Amino acid sequence: MKKLLLLIPILLFTLTVSAQNMAVNQSAASTSNLKTADYKRAVKFNSNVIEVNKKNIDAYKNRAKAHLELKNYKEAVTDYNVIIRSEPTNVDAIYNRGIAKMHLEDFRGAVADLTKVIKLNPDDKNAYLARASAKMSMFNSKGAIQDFNYLIKLDSTNMDLYYNRGVAKYEIKDDKGACTDWQKAATTDNRAEKALKKYCK
Repeated sequence: MKKLLLLIPILLFTLTVSAQNMAVNQSAASTSNLKTADYKRAVKFNSNVIEVNKKNIDAYKNRAKAHLELKNYKEAVTDYNVIIRSEPTNVDAIYNRGIAKMHLEDFRGAVADLTKVIKLNPDDKNAYLARASAKMSMFNSKGAIQDFNYLIKLDSTNMDLYYNRGVAKYEIKDDKGACTDWQKAATTDNRAEKALKKYCK
């Protein structure tokens, strides 16, 4: 188990960074071109709009995006809850709420949201990748492997996927499968090469 814990943080860093980069998919006019320093003003402005009209969903969307950029994840989840109640099939809102939940370590909630995204948009690679990360954080490696399998079918040249699937396989004591994945990834991935040397002797 100690050996595994050395690998898992690398996996989580890889996937959560990717997920974070993909998190903000909305393009609301009042926040689309803002710099990071301006998001606090966006929160204040949209909060004032909401005070006047609590049914202004666009203001909630703008504020949620700003909260996400500011890493105010609890506040982002609260705003996305309002948006999703009004627009139950808003894929961006559900996805972004899932990402915010991951940062809050509500991995079960994140998996639930990302699964909804996949049901609404079965081809959403980002949702599969983020869900795999959330599952790994819950030590649901078998579930993560299923997501990695799907992603590898779509892109068999992505060595990150092989490395991360190898970590998941190693957790369920499929050493042979882990080493096979790391062997494939080791040609271009230093992490896989190190794992191969250390755990596949």
